[in-house]
Amino acid sequence: MARAIIVSNLNYCYPDGTMALKDVNFDVEEGETLVIIGANGTGKSTLFMNLMGILEGDGRIEIMGLTLDKKNMKEIRRKMGLVFQNPDDQLFCPTVMDDVSFGPLNLGWDNNQIIAASEEALVLVGMEGYGSRISHHLSFGEKKRAAIATVLSMNPKVLLLDEPTSGLDPRSSSKFINILYTLKSQGKTLLVVTHDIFLTQEIADRVLVFSEEKRPVAIGNYKEILNNYDLLLKNNLVHQHRHRHDEMVHEHEHRHGHIHKH
Repeated sequence: MARAIIVSNLNYCYPDGTMALKDVNFDVEEGETLVIIGANGTGKSTLFMNLMGILEGDGRIEIMGLTLDKKNMKEIRRKMGLVFQNPDDQLFCPTVMDDVSFGPLNLGWDNNQIIAASEEALVLVGMEGYGSRISHHLSFGEKKRAAIATVLSMNPKVLLLDEPTSGLDPRSSSKFINILYTLKSQGKTLLVVTHDIFLTQEIADRVLVFSEEKRPVAIGNYKEILNNYDLLLKNNLVHQHRHRHDEMVHEHEHRHGHIHKH
């Protein structure tokens, strides 16, 4: 299968010399959902900024067969979208429809295309009829869904999602997970940063673990990684209650595994 993302020997230092990414190597197949987990400060969000070309480290990044460089940046940003952790970073127009249509408008689409793509994106996130609403007045869960619609309106092949369920109550979280199921079924490539172990179990094909050394230390299918208690404990991803962790993993698999995992 073709690879949607290839990261080779990526390093990044902040201007003050602090190392943020060190020897990062991994790839993501087209249509795959790769979930990245790691403690705070391990470089996960910085990785996303590098993948989008917002930050520029040393190393090589390929997106959908194109090398990430200035020459290819515009084309890559047509193929890949980033959904920020804080939806207020993504919503800055007067109304929801203004926000959702902003991307297609800037891509130079004609008016009919823009309206159709924006309305389709709102339907996909369960927000049809919200177009005239003021983005600032939405609930946090609605803002999260509107933020992903602003990216989906451009029909990207690859989506980067930074902590998509953080701050959401269980019902809003379930709605968001259902959106991710739909995107998976459409063949989108998803790269998701999260602390949410249950979200990881629900959507991941593979899981990449980032360590405090600012680099990946393990990659494997979701069961292999999430059942490795010692790996998770070493990387500050679980509490020191192994019995309870195992119970929670098995309970979740029993309740959900046969429904969502294929």
